[in-house]
Amino acid sequence: MVSNDALVASLRASQVPPFKVMEVMMAAAAREQQGLPVLHMEVGQPATGAPPHVCEASKRALDECAAGRSTLGYTISDGIDPLRAAIARDYKSRYGVDVDLERIMVTTGSSAAFVLGFTAMFDHGDRVAIATPGYPAYRNILEALGVEVVSIPVDAATNFQPTCELLDGALDGKPIKGLIVASPSNPTGTVLKKSELFELIDWCKERKVWFVSDEIYHKIEYGEERATTALEAPGGADTCMVRVHRSRHSIHLSDLIPLIFFQSFLAPPASPNQH
Repeated sequence: MVSNDALVASLRASQVPPFKVMEVMMAAAAREQQGLPVLHMEVGQPATGAPPHVCEASKRALDECAAGRSTLGYTISDGIDPLRAAIARDYKSRYGVDVDLERIMVTTGSSAAFVLGFTAMFDHGDRVAIATPGYPAYRNILEALGVEVVSIPVDAATNFQPTCELLDGALDGKPIKGLIVASPSNPTGTVLKKSELFELIDWCKERKVWFVSDEIYHKIEYGEERATTALEAPGGADTCMVRVHRSRHSIHLSDLIPLIFFQSFLAPPASPNQH
């Protein structure tokens, strides 16, 4: 029998850097437990409670379940059809883009969407480029899946966004399999112009590189032209994966499901040799 003290974490787990935001959140929680004041700026979540109609819908669903008139069990893995249809309508009304329901998958949180999307696109040892500074969980999840992360340093000169020139210079002759772009970006909040976004997508299409568009911050825009979805680009629907966050304020969900928020991603169609 092997003793517990002989068990160690995997080498892969030990090489993945921690998500610093969670460490800060734990330190903040410890400070609150001591009765000390804390101003939370570490995690991206609403500072207000759920809207009344969401709370009422949740209560109705729980009451129906308690009375035995319904169950709150598993749904189909892609998400319930009324919710996926609402996401499709939202993209049609905001961007004029038609999205087939079969290409919409709903997940509970962005990490699940990333894991599903990344495992569908990338293999162990593939190289994926991300802007630095950027959302740290991209790197964490990619490295946990055995994907090599290629950092693209950005600054104010490029509006803290990657450019085709930066990509050419950073690759050093080695191909990449994917590029992840967030517009508006995290943490800087900068937005790519439509022409800039389309140039990056074209760069990826010419090199058979997956373009991952993180659109979680769409609708958080101030005084500028709205952010552009990658699905608006010519051929974008066939080469881009889009991560979407539609909050309780974006789509009226009170008659659909008792959720406060959800994540989803819009995937390109599978090739004939994919299952």
